[in-house]
Amino acid sequence: MFNKAEDSIMFVTNESNFNKIPGSPIAYWTSSSFAQNYLNPPLSTVSEIITGMTIGDNNQYLRLWFELIVDGIAFNKGTMKEINLLETKWIPYSKGGTRRNWYGNYEYVVNWGKKDNFNRSKTTLQHLYLREALTWPFITSGTFSARLLPKGSLWDVAGSPCFFKSTEEEYYVLGLLCSNVVDYILKVVNPTINVQAIDIAQLPYVEKEKGEVIDIVNVNIEMSKKDWDSFETSWDFKKHPLI
Repeated sequence: MFNKAEDSIMFVTNESNFNKIPGSPIAYWTSSSFAQNYLNPPLSTVSEIITGMTIGDNNQYLRLWFELIVDGIAFNKGTMKEINLLETKWIPYSKGGTRRNWYGNYEYVVNWGKKDNFNRSKTTLQHLYLREALTWPFITSGTFSARLLPKGSLWDVAGSPCFFKSTEEEYYVLGLLCSNVVDYILKVVNPTINVQAIDIAQLPYVEKEKGEVIDIVNVNIEMSKKDWDSFETSWDFKKHPLI
């Protein structure tokens, strides 16, 4: 983006280059081709990206799934109609968590029987409840990460979701989100530790070697799933892999 004279500390650029990037950051260290990425359509053109819920009192409404009787948790449900809240009022809940790509960090459940007390339960988005999605941690102090959110979960603002019409598109974008390229872009457009839904929605979307990317993502998800399920903190745990 900038031209630097030899042995000079002066950078020269056209101010209009900043306007091509969402938020117009003064990113003097980026290359001349960085702003050109935004000539591509944003990720929001192929997905629906929303900000998750805020429930208010985490101590009252949230639990780690293994703190409860398993029969009282509605695992792997595709629609809210499948859940009898008189018997299973607890529903898996995406809460961000530590850095982990591809699969995992499925730890929390939310007391949906108390949803009327939540600060913001996103009732206008009920058509998206429990759908498979991608998610990422809101707080990202290091390298950005993203992972698959299987069907059956609701979502906190700290673990917001990104929805797609097809699995192929979903897996391709997961490969994009887990790349060094997206990590770099996000650090330019939002140099804070909080990655919001709008930051993801505005990412430039480019299709390249789509089939190969999807194949790699499938392998990575399967490997990450096996790793996650090898610990007793996974609700799909069967036995330790060394047994």
